[in-house]
Amino acid sequence: MKADPELQERLLVHDSEHHNVNVKHWWAAMKDDHNLWRLKIWEPDTGELVNYRVVYGYVPSSKWVQARYCILAVVHRGNFNYEPSSEIGQRIYSDYQELI
Repeated sequence: MKADPELQERLLVHDSEHHNVNVKHWWAAMKDDHNLWRLKIWEPDTGELVNYRVVYGYVPSSKWVQARYCILAVVHRGNFNYEPSSEIGQRIYSDYQELI
């Protein structure tokens, strides 16, 4: 990400696009005060949508910690419905809680 500062800036802008990446809030998580996002990615050569989503959290800087992005899951889009109560959703929530 250091190689592409424009992408880094867009990782916290809902519905932003940069090259072959689309960024969106995980709305249900945001309602629970979890700063969680997902990336949707297209193959650069073919333009085909990749069947996986990257779910990441943003941890803002604090007195002791520098701000950072943390990848919490790479999930098949057909196996994840973004419900916090799902098995994957609960694991992501738990992992995020450990980070903040």
